Amino acid sequence: GYTLTLDFPVRDGLERFLRECDRLLLDWGGRLYLAKDILALPETIAAMYPRLNEFLKVRAHVDSARVLGSDLSRRLGWDDRNG
Repeated sequence: GYTLTLDFPVRDGLERFLRECDRLLLDWGGRLYLAKDILALPETIAAMYPRLNEFLKVRAHVDSARVLGSDLSRRLGWDDRNG
């Protein structure tokens, strides 16, 4: 595989454009780099990472108190899931 990084200026229509990019990436079997993502929808991430639920179950077991988290995990609702 390979990694491609694109940076776009913030302006009207950017979110819509990036959602379309996410759809194209998903259609081609690609994945977003989660450390850089700020807009992807939970269902997009779940489709790109088919083993996500396995990860969330391990996370729930290892960190049942939900001490570990991030802006991304909170935005995607991962801190609210039961494992």
